[in-house]
Amino acid sequence: MASYRVDRTDKEYVYAGSAHRHIAAICLEDGRKVAKATAIYNIQSGREAYWTTGDGLRANVEVIARCAKCTSAYLRTDRDTTTKDNLLSLPDC
Repeated sequence: MASYRVDRTDKEYVYAGSAHRHIAAICLEDGRKVAKATAIYNIQSGREAYWTTGDGLRANVEVIARCAKCTSAYLRTDRDTTTKDNLLSLPDC
């Protein structure tokens, strides 16, 4: 499985119950922009993996099957000791 570093993200507001943000696309170090649906498919099928870095730590991107606020699947990084590697913390694409 290929693994790619995410260095930027596109965010979108979702209005379901209350306004909150999701990742609409991830932008990779190699210049590719991957839509959320494609990234979810790639991760779940084992085709590609994605990761970020922050404060010297590496965080893998994972799929969460159901948002508590809007019930749709979404992308996030696995939990660690810094927020600097969180997808919502990365600069815009």
